[in-house]
Amino acid sequence: MASSLVSIVIPSFNAQSTIAATLESCIQQGYQVWEAIVVDDGSADETTSVVQQFANRDERVQLFSRPHCGAPSARNFGVLKARGAFVKFLDADDVISPGMLERQCQLLEEFPNYIAHASWVHFRESPGDVAHTVRSTDRDFNDSAELLSTVWNGAMCPLHAWMMPKELVHERAWDETLTLNQDGAFMAQIIAHAEGSKFSKEVAYYRRPTAGHVSQQMGRQHMESLLRVLDIYRAVCDHLASSKSLKDAYNHQVYTVAYRSSTHPEEYKYLGAALTRFTGTNRERGPLSASFAMRMLVQLLGVKSALRLRAIVSRLQ
Repeated sequence: MASSLVSIVIPSFNAQSTIAATLESCIQQGYQVWEAIVVDDGSADETTSVVQQFANRDERVQLFSRPHCGAPSARNFGVLKARGAFVKFLDADDVISPGMLERQCQLLEEFPNYIAHASWVHFRESPGDVAHTVRSTDRDFNDSAELLSTVWNGAMCPLHAWMMPKELVHERAWDETLTLNQDGAFMAQIIAHAEGSKFSKEVAYYRRPTAGHVSQQMGRQHMESLLRVLDIYRAVCDHLASSKSLKDAYNHQVYTVAYRSSTHPEEYKYLGAALTRFTGTNRERGPLSASFAMRMLVQLLGVKSALRLRAIVSRLQ
């Protein structure tokens, strides 16, 4: 039976309408050996009041308030306060199913050089209001490169689906300069330095992003962040002496960033920088998720030329 302390790090910012459900999902865990470290990032609403009510009734909930510095900084602060053997990051608008901490803790105690990940599903208003589907990540991975290849090929796994040994987290801080895909950059480095990941069937409920969510923001700062993340991914590939499948998955990530740049006026000028990050030749294929027309262009012209043509068309529209 698992007995290790789990530290749940929760950054919060103006989350008064959602964080109660997040904390309730912690309290409803069958596993009792945990601490929830809520790092409020300068909320202007009643978030801290809501959290304080939970802290008053359950001493495992801890509240720390700081000036607004962003979620990566809040997570780094939370890790410094964490006392557990294992760490789970949980955003203030997401929830976890009741058996998750116990099962993932059991797995990490049994496989000390691994991380653990869970099943996950989107939700809109309440957990369970979107049908659950089986995903390609719903299995054990005994090879880090294979896991990264799966994730980078479009099989995302949200942050709160993971649990990891604190030692891995302490050695790799969150990059506080990034504005987009901070979790992708962080988890790529965690995965690369783990022996593999064990799967648990418990569910991480991930709130579907709404219009205006940070992940949908455009502009110089956000595109430069995505390019820096690609450089982190490339360093991870080098660390793992990457296979062809991992290189192909990395190129899929490059294509995604380059395609975004080719279709948004405020990001056109970054297309060349994105294209230089492709490995291999101009004949690299685009992802299967691309439109039929784009796949045909890539087949005819090569991926780089096809993306340049897409940028020209976007300018004319």
